[in-house]
Amino acid sequence: MIRDWFIEAKSHEGVRVFTDNDCEFIIYKGFKIYCNSEIYTIKDARLSDFYTEVKEGDHQQLVELGFIEGADAISFKRSEDRVKYFNKKLENLYNQRKYYEKNLKKDKRLFTKKINTCNQKIEEAVDKLIFYKSKIQ
Repeated sequence: MIRDWFIEAKSHEGVRVFTDNDCEFIIYKGFKIYCNSEIYTIKDARLSDFYTEVKEGDHQQLVELGFIEGADAISFKRSEDRVKYFNKKLENLYNQRKYYEKNLKKDKRLFTKKINTCNQKIEEAVDKLIFYKSKIQ
């Protein structure tokens, strides 16, 4: 089955095949399929710098939809979840900033610092929100 996914991915436009020490591999949407001595393996590289085993739910989706469509669907769902997460995070940051601005008279130095930290975190969250929104459109 993984061999079929590898062949499917190789024939898909925009997917590059890499070669390293007689090992061919592709990386698509955070999944790495590699062939070493006719043994095909798939790993997940989306969540960390290290390759991990593909989760059962993700593997099932890849089986049902095929590698390319499955990886696209998994990536789309993950991006949607991130958009929801950053929307909620921004809502909380704006509420914190509003609270700090309201209490600014109590301790100007402390709350000014907290407001500046909130503004910085808001900028970062907005950038990430825009990035993930662009991935789902």
